Amino acid sequence: MTALESLREALGEVSDLERAAELLRWDQETNMPPGGVEDRANQTATLSRLAHERFTGGEVARLLEAAEAEVAGLPHDSDEASLVRVTRRDLDLQRRVPADLVAEMARSAAQAHPVWLEARAASDWSRFVPAMERTVELYGA
Repeated sequence: MTALESLREALGEVSDLERAAELLRWDQETNMPPGGVEDRANQTATLSRLAHERFTGGEVARLLEAAEAEVAGLPHDSDEASLVRVTRRDLDLQRRVPADLVAEMARSAAQAHPVWLEARAASDWSRFVPAMERTVELYGA
């Protein structure tokens, strides 16, 4: 297996974790009983942290370096070169974000969603202010 193929496999695993977290968020918005918010917040936080750690960990970086060498002679706009180039950009950006912050952002979003729904239904922004302040605090970190 080439480094590029191994990189694609590793990125597929990261994508699977991210999609599982998205499925949990969708379920929270459509089917989940109101009492499940804390558990769901913890589940999405865990999956988000695991995806981030898997992506920013040493294995993906090692595979990416090897894949960069493999695609060095390919046209800039080839699928392979583009995948490697975009993965490098994303990895460089994501390495700047601590995994614990990624998890806390996911947890906070899951906790804020039902508060937003309640505030919107009551046309009472003040109910959502604390959750929004927490979101702004996390994204400003």
